[in-house]
Amino acid sequence: MPRGKRRALEPRVEDDVRIVAPIMAGHRDRIAETLARAREGLAHLHGTDPFNGGVLRDALAYGLIAAGRFAEARATLLEARADHARAESVLGSVYTLTIAGSVDAIGGKLSAAAALYRDAEALAGR
Repeated sequence: MPRGKRRALEPRVEDDVRIVAPIMAGHRDRIAETLARAREGLAHLHGTDPFNGGVLRDALAYGLIAAGRFAEARATLLEARADHARAESVLGSVYTLTIAGSVDAIGGKLSAAAALYRDAEALAGR
């Protein structure tokens, strides 16, 4: 293959890259990039696996939290939670519940946060 030319990625691999990109941007504290890549990933996922959408929504919520947009993050986490439930992903569901609990704790809603943490713990113990 000539230098500079790239083969197209298989759709499943492309989806994997779309999922990892906003997470890596978040780990590097590139919040605007996290938000942009998560939104782009959600708009262009090839597959129908709800777990992938849940992970992208979790990454989007992370960026929204870092940007101080807690109401938007909370709504995004509700969507992520539904995705993970459809995927029957205990890991995804527990992760999302834990992050949602953190949003409530940051907002001073400690009872709501504690309830989400209990839900996560109960789900993890299944």
